[in-house]
Amino acid sequence: MPPPRTGDLAHLPRHMPFSSYDLITEPQNLGAILEAIPDLLFELGLDGRYYSYQAPREDLLTAPPERLLGRRVTDVMSAEAAAVVMAALHEAHQYGRSTGKQLTLLLPHGLSWFELSVARKTPQPGQGPRFIVLSRDITASKHTEDALRQSRDRERSRSDELATLLDVAPTAVWIAHDPQCKLITGNKLAAQWLGVEDGINVSPAAIDHARVWGCKILKDGVELAPHQMPLQRAAAGEEIADYEFDIVYPDGRTRHVLGNAVPLRGTDQRIDGAVTAFIDITARKDAENLAQEARQQAEHSNIAKSRFLAAASHDLRQPLSALGIYVNLLKGEVLPSGQKILANMSDCLGSLSELLNDLLDLSKLDAGVVVPNVSTFSVSELFANLASIHEPEAQLKNLRYKCRASTLTAHTDPVLFKRIVDNLISNAIRYTQSGGVLVACRRRGGKHWVEVRDSGVGIHPEHIIEIFEEFRQLDGGARNRGSGLGLAIVAKTAQLLGLEISVRSSPGLGSVFAIEFPPGPALTPPSHPAAASEKRRLCIALVEDNGLVREALTLGLQAAGHRVIAATSGPVLGAALGAQVPDIVISDYRLADGETGYDVIDRVRKLVKPDLPALLVTGDTDPQLIRSMADRGIVVLHKPLEMETVEAYLEDLTYQSH
Repeated sequence: MPPPRTGDLAHLPRHMPFSSYDLITEPQNLGAILEAIPDLLFELGLDGRYYSYQAPREDLLTAPPERLLGRRVTDVMSAEAAAVVMAALHEAHQYGRSTGKQLTLLLPHGLSWFELSVARKTPQPGQGPRFIVLSRDITASKHTEDALRQSRDRERSRSDELATLLDVAPTAVWIAHDPQCKLITGNKLAAQWLGVEDGINVSPAAIDHARVWGCKILKDGVELAPHQMPLQRAAAGEEIADYEFDIVYPDGRTRHVLGNAVPLRGTDQRIDGAVTAFIDITARKDAENLAQEARQQAEHSNIAKSRFLAAASHDLRQPLSALGIYVNLLKGEVLPSGQKILANMSDCLGSLSELLNDLLDLSKLDAGVVVPNVSTFSVSELFANLASIHEPEAQLKNLRYKCRASTLTAHTDPVLFKRIVDNLISNAIRYTQSGGVLVACRRRGGKHWVEVRDSGVGIHPEHIIEIFEEFRQLDGGARNRGSGLGLAIVAKTAQLLGLEISVRSSPGLGSVFAIEFPPGPALTPPSHPAAASEKRRLCIALVEDNGLVREALTLGLQAAGHRVIAATSGPVLGAALGAQVPDIVISDYRLADGETGYDVIDRVRKLVKPDLPALLVTGDTDPQLIRSMADRGIVVLHKPLEMETVEAYLEDLTYQSH
């Protein structure tokens, strides 16, 4: 059956939901208007039978036109869809119209959604009830609606996930939802910090939100005003990073927190509010405070130790200095039968002097007055010099002492480096009872090393780190001699020079101590030095308030051929000098009645000449005092004195002044 003409739908009721009804009622316009309608238009009976239709496209029909007219909706669509149509027909039969009912149809191009509008026609003679049904394709809008709903569901899901994340995160978050901070919310941790069980959702007049629950916000011990709060500052446009403050609770507990605060901006870059995120650093702060207290206690202990050592060293050096000079003077006076006893006395003095020198070296390093004087020197010459010192000592213990020659040079402070190697060799000989000691250069790990290898008692690996501590000696056996300072000095000196120390050891098999050295360029052979000039006889002005030391030092200097004018203080020396002009002034540092060696040197220089050579003698090892001496640029010798050392300084100082 061909499709009916549009005139078949001419009798439309006035209550149809179409616009411009007056135009529709004009017969000459009806056909064009119906052709322009993009929706399906049907005439159905109350039993669902099709009497006519108008379709913009036949692919929107559930059946071909020839199978559609005269049949019922139950014959051409699913039972569910047919039930929706029949319900709309009965509703329109009862109330005159029905709108808004939706159904789905499986069409050739896929599943489609339709929305129905049904109106009852004016009854015609001999006809049963007829209805005009408008079926609008809403598939596209349905898909859009579904997409929007899914998007809203996803947004809601993401919002829920974010809320869950914020609640489980170990971070307290406060959010101001407007620039004036009239609405503030926070996650569960933020609520717990402020003692709020049900979460934070308040509208205070200002950001003084902590006071709502009785807490105080302190910064460096000072309570913050409302406008100083990080959230309100961020809402005013400020970005705050690594901000610390304290939450003080009514019961006196304090929580230390750290975090950031940033403004929240909209798409137009206007500030819409602010957010802060803070973590609890109470445990870290407590640990830092404990560590600070421990450091202060350690510093106080070190200061007390340094003062004790300085005082003890000074008091010990006075008699030792005099005793050393007397023993040296006795060497040519004692009979052969007494030389062994005199040698034993010298050994005892040497041991005591070594201990005091170790204390002095450590004090100098702690005071920071040791300044490296870097130069290039021959490693072989260093080895030869040390061999002349340590080989006889090794032979006395029936140990083999061997140095392997090297063509290398080192570029560091030769005096400090020699002291390190000298200490390592001394330890190797001291703790080796059989076998020998080997000193050699090695290249390992891309670096050059001086290795000192011994066959001594060895060290357990877990104790290696301990041997570099001050006054630390391992228990038992051969490792119970010495001051316990040697390797501490080695470690501090190596650190000063920026050099690495390496230790390999096995108990009972021996040890290998190695010190790194930067290689230097090749050295040109030195020219032959000119013959030394004849030793000068000097007039020496000496001030020492300790009678024993003054007398011993006077005798030692006179034995070396010098003339000595000795006194107990600067004023006494000035009177004793009269018109005499000394070549050099030597003074002890600590004198009676608060006078110092500086005062003596200044007095004599004013009497004689401003650039008169001067030598300061002291037994002090206090780091601060040593530092002050170095700052004055005066040559300082430390007790106990070796006359050979004093002679060398006298010659050097007086030679430079002529």
